[in-house]
Amino acid sequence: MGLLMQFALVLAFAVLAFYFLQALRQKPSSKLAFPVALASATLASLSSAQGLLVWPVGFVQLLIGQPRRRTKWFLVGSWSLLGVAEWVFYFLGYRIPAHTAANPSDDLVAGPLYFVGFFLTAMGSSLSWWQGAAFAIGLLLLALVGAGMFLIVREGRLAEYSFWASLLLFSFLVLLSVTVGRAERDIDQALVSRYTTYSILGVVGLYAMLAKLRLEGKSRLSALLFGTLLVAIALSAPLTYAEGVQAGISTEVTRERAAYILATYESQPDSRLTSLDPNPQLVRKRAPILQRLDYNVFSESGP
Repeated sequence: MGLLMQFALVLAFAVLAFYFLQALRQKPSSKLAFPVALASATLASLSSAQGLLVWPVGFVQLLIGQPRRRTKWFLVGSWSLLGVAEWVFYFLGYRIPAHTAANPSDDLVAGPLYFVGFFLTAMGSSLSWWQGAAFAIGLLLLALVGAGMFLIVREGRLAEYSFWASLLLFSFLVLLSVTVGRAERDIDQALVSRYTTYSILGVVGLYAMLAKLRLEGKSRLSALLFGTLLVAIALSAPLTYAEGVQAGISTEVTRERAAYILATYESQPDSRLTSLDPNPQLVRKRAPILQRLDYNVFSESGP
């Protein structure tokens, strides 16, 4: 759906923000890096609520990545002030929609382990279509992150790895927000394809972090961690790509059928219009608007 372009926008601007914060560390004399990072974080926030999480992640990146004390606190203060202002502005007058409000009784019945399972499944969803495998991969990724961060902190190189750590932290926070907002619906929500936009970011950050550790270090643990991640990716890629091709074919058939139904909505019974929207009367109300404007299937390029 077109509205899901916001996921790509959040991801792009978040990575840009973290990149320019890292560039600021490598070239403190750069005058454009910090303003561009601020602008990127703002654009991420304007794209979707998940973009707001760029601000706390960037705050951590500045704390651990900036070497000069006086400059650090100026940057941290400026980043924090603008971040807090955008958070307040975003939620000013916000009301939780009734249909998405959580049901406390359902949450209590599910128990905390369910939410942990949802989070881990979402984390591993970019490497597997199947719930059990995604949960196992998510657990493995979390263990690899913990072990990798242990090595980095032990070697005193956390600032050097701040960009990759930011990608990981941003991915974790977004998936945590998805867990809070979607877990009550069903565990299958953890496997919804649009959320892999963020879970794959964590895999990329972890891969780069472990690869860097392996190339620049000689410890057996770093080799074991990187090798384990490579094996997990190598084993999952053929299966997930094959399944993805089949899912794509199925989606193509479904969308072509939906396009035909919409194009011929005037002669279609309500029972078939429900494939476009649960409320067939809504389809009959809105389809003429698309037809009048020559949009969607009614355009010259339509079926």
